[in-house]
Amino acid sequence: ARSRVARLKRELEQIRAEVSYKERGVETLSNVGQKLQSLTGGYSLEQAQRILTEIRHLQSKLSQGEKEKNDLMQSLAKLKEDLVRRASSSSPDVSTLSLVQDRLDMASQTDLRGEFGLNQSRLLAEKTRMRLEYDEAQRRLGELKCRLVNLEDKMLPGQPESDK
Repeated sequence: ARSRVARLKRELEQIRAEVSYKERGVETLSNVGQKLQSLTGGYSLEQAQRILTEIRHLQSKLSQGEKEKNDLMQSLAKLKEDLVRRASSSSPDVSTLSLVQDRLDMASQTDLRGEFGLNQSRLLAEKTRMRLEYDEAQRRLGELKCRLVNLEDKMLPGQPESDK
């Protein structure tokens, strides 16, 4: 009976030690949670999810902008080909032929707008506006990525880069 009581006392001490370790672990986790919440500039889970959603939205907008940009570039190339074809297919007199060719060789996109009319001017303005929006979205995406990296570093400060 004494050996049984001694064995039960040892088991009771082991259980108390385990409970004590678990209580300290819970307290430590609670302290860490409070510190994370009290950090200035720290993000809650909802804020981080909203940031990720916004990043995904911006990425889709950027890809749409790239597609539109490519379409506009193709349209511009076709317009230039048509202009060159029209200039070469029409039979102007010799004095104006070199003038038209010089204008095509040296003209920038902005110089051509007067020759094409208001529609091309509108397209150029739209392209410029889209480029500005694209640049702004790229800048904003970079800022959000930096903020997200900082957030991840704050949430998991001891984790090596290779494990992220």
